[in-house]
Amino acid sequence: MNFLRQRTDFARRITRVIAVVGVWAGVAAACAEPVTFVFTSDVHLGITRGYFRGAANVEAQVVTAALAKKINALPATALPNDGGLLAGRPIGAVEFVVVTGDIANRQELHPIRIQPAAKSWAQFETSFLHVVALKNSAGEVTPVHVVPGNHDVSNAIG
Repeated sequence: MNFLRQRTDFARRITRVIAVVGVWAGVAAACAEPVTFVFTSDVHLGITRGYFRGAANVEAQVVTAALAKKINALPATALPNDGGLLAGRPIGAVEFVVVTGDIANRQELHPIRIQPAAKSWAQFETSFLHVVALKNSAGEVTPVHVVPGNHDVSNAIG
C-alpha cells in the first residue's frame, strides 16, 4: 500500500510541474518578447567527475555549484552578435529554471559505493537551490522547478 501511495504522490508532483511549465509556455506564446528560462538535467550527485576545470576526480557537488554560479551570470551575459534573435543583447531576466531529474545517481536504501538519494537531494539543495539567485522580469525570485528522473525514483541504474 505504501508503494502505491508513493507512486500516486510522485504522479501528482509530476502533474504539477508539467502544469507549471505548460502555463509558462502559454505565457511565452502570448508575449511579444521571448521568455528566457534555463533547462538542465542529470546532476548525478554522489559520483565524481573524471575531469573538471583541470582537476581529476571532482565531486559532482562542486560541478553543480559551478553550474548554479554560471546560471546566476546569465542575465548580464550578452547573446552572440550573429544576426539571430536578440543578437548582441543581454539575456536579461530568467523567468524560471527547470531541472529534469537524476539529482541522485541512484536511489538505494543501503547502497554499495553509491550515495543514498536522500544525501544527494540534500547536496542539491545546498549546492544548487540555495546558490541560484536570479530575479524574473517582475523582480521576484526566479522559481526552480524540479522533476524527478529515473535515478531519483527507482533502484534502476539506467
